[in-house]
Parts: sequence; structure tokens; C-alpha cells
Amino acid sequence: MRELKFHEQKLLKKLNFFDYKRERNVHEGEIMKTFAIKKRVEYLQYVKHARSIYNVVSVLRKLPKDDPIRIEITNQITTKLFNMGLLSDKKASLSALLSISASQFASRRLSTIVVRKKMADSMKKAVDIIEHGHIRIGPSVVTDPATHVSRDMDDMVTWIAGSRFKRTIDEFHDKADDYDLLGC
Repeated sequence: MRELKFHEQKLLKKLNFFDYKRERNVHEGEIMKTFAIKKRVEYLQYVKHARSIYNVVSVLRKLPKDDPIRIEITNQITTKLFNMGLLSDKKASLSALLSISASQFASRRLSTIVVRKKMADSMKKAVDIIEHGHIRIGPSVVTDPATHVSRDMDDMVTWIAGSRFKRTIDEFHDKADDYDLLGC
């Protein structure tokens, strides 16, 4: 190896080889690919929400365990996060709240719920189906795959009336109704 020139040595002094910025992008890219997140801003919002929960919990942990404010706020936060679908237990502890990550927020996206309900084979197909307006939550049609689906809304995710994707799936599974096949 050749000896480095003066300006090259000066540049190397400014680099930190142990904490390279792009290493974090690998994890970020994997999550964005797994959940078919098209916009990096959406992922960064999930990270921001997870970090804010972490900050609130870390402040709460500094309070004494028998403090009524700590108990009340902990109950409110766990109830809210349980209803959002981020926690599996309504009576979770503060240590369970510390483990909430951006991927848990991403797992409650509408596209993920559509795949989980086996309405689509992959995340990419789920995103396409949602963007084309074939999925509804309750009575309203949703075209944004980043829509957060809470526990209460989980059962209301269905096909729109007369969806060609629903018709094709029903034909494949021999569940098609004659009335639906006529396109009525």
C-alpha cells in the first residue's frame, strides 16, 4: 500500500470508521422493503413515534413506582397503544413499552392487514389493490396503504362491492355467487 498524501491523512482524521452513517440505512431499507413502504418520510414518522414513546416511558421510569401520576399515565398509554394494536397485552409494563419499534407501527398499516387477512399474496399486490380503490374500511373506500388500522377497525377491512379482485378470488375458490358473476 502506498503512503497517504498530506490531504488524504487530514481527511481520514475526520472520518469515524466505527459509526458509519449508511449502516443504519440497511436496516431502514429492509423494513421499507418488508412492509412495501414507498416513501422514506412515512418510515421516519414511525421512528419518530417510537422514539417519542421511548422518551415518555424513560421519564416515567424515573418516578417512584407508587406515584399515582406514574400509574395513571402508564395505564393511559398502555390502553391507547393496545387499542392502536401495538401491544398484545392491555396491562403491559413500562419495559414492554420500551420495546415498541417502527416496525410495529408499520405492521399496523392497511397493506399489512390486507396481506394478513389473505386478501393479497404480497405487500406489493396489497399496495396496488388499495391504491386502485378495491378495499374499504367500514363504509368508506381507502386508497392510502399507509392508513393505520386499529384493533377496532381490523374487522371492518373488506372488499368494495363489485370488486373484480374479489370476484376473481371467489371464482378461483368456487365460492362465486351467480348474482356477483352477472356483475350486478
